[in-house]
Amino acid sequence: MNHPPQHPSPYPVPSARRPSHERGYRWSGALALAAVLLFGLSLLLNSNPIKLSPAITEEFTSDDMIELEVAEGEADAWALFTSGEDKGTCMYYPPSGDLSIPRTWYLNADGYGEWDTLGNLDTSEPGLYRITCADSTNDFALASAGTLHAVKAQLVVTGVIVFFVAPSVLLAAILVGVVTALRRRSARTRPSSQAAQQSPHQI
Repeated sequence: MNHPPQHPSPYPVPSARRPSHERGYRWSGALALAAVLLFGLSLLLNSNPIKLSPAITEEFTSDDMIELEVAEGEADAWALFTSGEDKGTCMYYPPSGDLSIPRTWYLNADGYGEWDTLGNLDTSEPGLYRITCADSTNDFALASAGTLHAVKAQLVVTGVIVFFVAPSVLLAAILVGVVTALRRRSARTRPSSQAAQQSPHQI
């Protein structure tokens, strides 16, 4: 029994592999989701930064005066904290003898464990500092300013992510989606043009 010769089909056989446009859309969706998550989590952390309890060096009460010996290279290394909302009035005397006050924090000043911050001390000048607080029944504390620097770092990093990184990732998602859509459209029109070219030879 003779079988008629089989002629190859003029149309391409669909591949079993997943079409490239589907992978492109997946990448676009993944990038868009990453941009939304980066933006949302960074905005949340920027509004509510993680605050650690300060490493306290010395506690004192109102009208007490304490002394702090500052070494070379300890600029902005120290800060004052208070135990309650009644912050009172704090001041300090650097080695030069000029009266100074802490650099007040108006945002993110509370919630460092059991303490609220009164601000950093300007300790750019090495030597002996005398510190005192008054007009309050709260306890006060001299501590490392490391926890304040950590909060500032969180604000800077999350700000960069919110205003630069997340929009860039979202833009990349849009570009991937547009390129994928254009390739899909080109792939749809290509078979019809090939069929139009081959049909005169088959008549």
